Amino acid sequence: MAHPQEVREKLRQLYVSGNQTLETAAVMCQVPLATARGWKKSAKDKGDDWDKIRAAYTLAGGDVEAVARAMIAGQIVQYETVMKELQTNTSLETMDKVKAISMLSDSYNKTMAAHKRLLPEVHEASVAIKTIDLLSQHIKQKFPHLNNDFLNVFESFMPIVEQEF
Repeated sequence: MAHPQEVREKLRQLYVSGNQTLETAAVMCQVPLATARGWKKSAKDKGDDWDKIRAAYTLAGGDVEAVARAMIAGQIVQYETVMKELQTNTSLETMDKVKAISMLSDSYNKTMAAHKRLLPEVHEASVAIKTIDLLSQHIKQKFPHLNNDFLNVFESFMPIVEQEF
């Protein structure tokens, strides 16, 4: 599906201004992440390096905190998106779902570690999400029959975690 040029420009602006991660900008613009990545790569091939412009915005504005918050928000959006996909995708094998959750957790933990020094309060959110993740893994291993119920509860609980942290 072709998207209007205005959508591409809006996504680019959200990303390069440092206000949103590419993932979050794609969600906000209702564009698949793969499409957003393609636009970014295509622009770079034509000399429009979105990452360099984003770095310049960050240095000029000095608002590292806003960029860090946007990256964390993007990570949470991705976490929630993948969890919903795992819940609804019945064609995936259980071990594939476990691997996906493990990779998602690893990605989240790396993001949190990178931002821990920038935003001390993020550590609290990291502990909360890690606890939820550990509980999720425990339920999958010890009580697999409760996994779908847990995912339903988790989906309704995630906005509370986001609001709190």
